[in-house]
Amino acid sequence: KLYSYVYRSKTGFALEFLIFLSLLTAIPNSLSTFYLSQDLYSSIRLQDNYSHDSIPKTIIDNFPTIEFRDGKIVYVNQEEPFYIYYPRTNNPLLIIDTSNSPKNLNQNNNFITLTKENMIINSQGKVFIYNYKEDIKINDLVLDVATIRDFVIHNKNIIIYWLPILTFITLTILSLLQLIFRSLIFSFLAFFLNKLTNKEVNFKGLFRIASISAIPFIILKIFTFAITNIISIFTYEMILFFISVSYFIFALKSIDTDLKKPI
Repeated sequence: KLYSYVYRSKTGFALEFLIFLSLLTAIPNSLSTFYLSQDLYSSIRLQDNYSHDSIPKTIIDNFPTIEFRDGKIVYVNQEEPFYIYYPRTNNPLLIIDTSNSPKNLNQNNNFITLTKENMIINSQGKVFIYNYKEDIKINDLVLDVATIRDFVIHNKNIIIYWLPILTFITLTILSLLQLIFRSLIFSFLAFFLNKLTNKEVNFKGLFRIASISAIPFIILKIFTFAITNIISIFTYEMILFFISVSYFIFALKSIDTDLKKPI
């Protein structure tokens, strides 16, 4: 009856529901960003008196001196490849390798690689490449712990408050676009398949059903970071996809009688 009510409702495309789901997906990562920024500021302000075993403190305690000239790394005061590891694990967090053939690690891990000309971010199976000169606007710079401390101290409000807020807004928008695109694809497929069987279908109703079918997808998506430490991101995404399709098909079967009636 729930699916029948949603399908035959006169509430439009249910964009408000998708916005609500998008807000839910953005909360965990935004909170994580907030806690990391708090840790970063505390580890720098308190220095040796801050004993919390966190990612920012691990970076601050082990960060080398890096010199950039004309947008390229020309000097690192440590033997390369240089590694900083996640606290309590052997997984690399930061890798510095300015050789011509940087080591290719497991793409499913989350880490940052600094090569001679680029910063490469591996995040949940996706790779983002940023050129120092073109994208980050680094030309000549000596980057060390003192430089990082000065930047963080002088930009406290940006790091502690604005960064999590911007993260939340960005993730909400990206999640909303993903959900809309996903619901549109499901709706169009269901619309044309039902038209082929000469059923009277309402596209807005199908879109609402597709939106409802995103609930299991969203619930499991919240746990992406934890689960992808166990299985690959590709495997997890495929599991989410099949769960979403199965739930949508189940919902369509539940409203099969309604599909034969005009709205």
